[in-house]
Amino acid sequence: MLENNLNSPEIVTYHRAIESGQSTVFADIYQDGTNISIWQRDLSMALQHDLAALMKSGRALRSAMTVSPQNAEAAINELLGCGNQHHALSKDIAELVDMFCVLF
Repeated sequence: MLENNLNSPEIVTYHRAIESGQSTVFADIYQDGTNISIWQRDLSMALQHDLAALMKSGRALRSAMTVSPQNAEAAINELLGCGNQHHALSKDIAELVDMFCVLF
């Protein structure tokens, strides 16, 4: 959807979301007019288990950290404070970090 900004007619605002079941959808953010790319995916049973256990624990997690693809998994494990208990979760987050580092 394309609309003119009422405050400044020379500015054009684009509203478009691209959604896919493939992780390659993230690269579509560079298409003209695209505001968001959404990866619709099924979570592995191990990841679902880790997320359920984390939610059940009642721990409120809030963190800001600078990581790289090389240290993200270890940093998340340290944040969770549980060694390899939530290995699928920390591995998944590390893979997402790697994808975003490649894109940006």
